[in-house]
Amino acid sequence: CNTASTASLVAHYGGVPKILGIARDKEAALISKIRRGITADAIITSGGVSKGDYDLVRLVLGKLGKVVFFRINMGPGAGVAFGVIKRPPVNGVHTSIPVFSLAGPPSGCLINFETLVRPALLKMRGVDNLDHPVVEATVVDSIPGVMPITFAKYTRLEEMRDGYQVTLNIAEKSGMLVSMASANSLTIIPEGSVVKAGDTIK
Repeated sequence: CNTASTASLVAHYGGVPKILGIARDKEAALISKIRRGITADAIITSGGVSKGDYDLVRLVLGKLGKVVFFRINMGPGAGVAFGVIKRPPVNGVHTSIPVFSLAGPPSGCLINFETLVRPALLKMRGVDNLDHPVVEATVVDSIPGVMPITFAKYTRLEEMRDGYQVTLNIAEKSGMLVSMASANSLTIIPEGSVVKAGDTIK
């Protein structure tokens, strides 16, 4: 499902996706897939970026180029990496290609895409305004407890007569995949915050 959704988002934001298929959890398989994509403007992978024995993407990225960062302090999708690898020289000129290694779970993969890949793709296309439109909305439900890290939630935004209201906990009601499909907004819950019904949030 990450392949289909990521390719759809690439096309939605003006790119032309080329699907290279699944690489097995072996170094040689990963290197082969990445080398097949070396002529593209960017490479996007999903999965294999955590700390398990078979999470080899970051290791391969480091061998083929440079890992710029690994892990972010935001969920879902904290296990993410970004790097660059060099293309073979053309007429003696070396160029590099960005590699976005997104989280494996679908919720984290798509949050990684929206927050990290989308702005990069738009910038590569020459778009100046990289921000999503933002509105303030009244919270319908609440987040139990204090958020330990910044968290992006798939949410349902509705325009009312006197402004907007947002339902935060749609995943808890219908399951993660259904909530992702029915969401029409992302709400960023800041680290350390407590969100209650009636609060205003962006």
